[in-house]
Amino acid sequence: MESRLTERCIICGKPANGTKTYGERHYCDEHSATFTEDVAPIWRATATTLGVMLALMIGGAIGNQLIVSQVIAGEPTGTVRLVIGGLYAIGPALAWQGLILRSYRRSEFSLSPLEPAIFLIAALFAAAITRPIVGDWLAFDLWLSRASSMNRFLTRILITGAFHVFVQYAIIRYVVWQTAAFSRRMDGVLYGLSAGMGYSAAFGLLTMLDAGGYNLLSGGLRLLTQQCAMLTGSIVLGYFMGRNRFENMEFTYLGMGFALATFLTGLLRFAGIELNNTQIGFTDSGFSPWPGMIVTMIVFIASIAAIYGLLKRHNALTIARLETRE
Repeated sequence: MESRLTERCIICGKPANGTKTYGERHYCDEHSATFTEDVAPIWRATATTLGVMLALMIGGAIGNQLIVSQVIAGEPTGTVRLVIGGLYAIGPALAWQGLILRSYRRSEFSLSPLEPAIFLIAALFAAAITRPIVGDWLAFDLWLSRASSMNRFLTRILITGAFHVFVQYAIIRYVVWQTAAFSRRMDGVLYGLSAGMGYSAAFGLLTMLDAGGYNLLSGGLRLLTQQCAMLTGSIVLGYFMGRNRFENMEFTYLGMGFALATFLTGLLRFAGIELNNTQIGFTDSGFSPWPGMIVTMIVFIASIAAIYGLLKRHNALTIARLETRE
């Protein structure tokens, strides 16, 4: 009798009375019906943001071709250079966040104030902690430019990749994960992308400003490549956190998700840079900004598609099992 009285909903903390359970977690009547909800506006916002990234890629390619053809007199300089770099750095993130808030204002889904807070907190952490540590105190970019390919690969995964993912994990874990605002499996993707968007935008913007701006094509694609790498880790981390929140998974489950997100972030950061050094001939080598961008974009899109399919499957199976018990 005592144990039954202490059974409370994992989301809101209200008495569950043992009537609704799934994955050894208890739910009240309200949240047993909502934690499996899919939220189409989040997927639409993410797909539209991919479109914004593609538009920036095409715009940069066209602008670069106009410069090469001397239709435009040379690369942008000064303020124009910084404005264009800022558009590449923060444009996709602002577009995604704007679309999420627009869907909320249209009452397409419920949204906690903690979502934009996660976006801003992640951006502040990137600006106040990650960028000074990685860029200034440890000077990884300078060190990596002199390291061997294997050392660069290991550093990208074991140090910088792990650091980026850990900061985002800590923000989600200690701000929203155990609150009633995290009430759907889909919220793992929502908060993962929210943290990733704010974090990657601030990190990219500061990197660009430190360099005094980037050139139109290769600089813009470098920023987009970095964003795709970080966002791939963010959405994978969010998926694992969303799943673990609502089911009693093995204690290694979340660690495996963290490790996979770290590996993908580091691997794509490494590949996004290394693949751009292309072999032109038997004795000559050159640089192209496209290979790294294309590979990271493909992996990012594949990750979104895979997680979309997995969540749809998990939610459908859960609904079927809950209905069978009634």
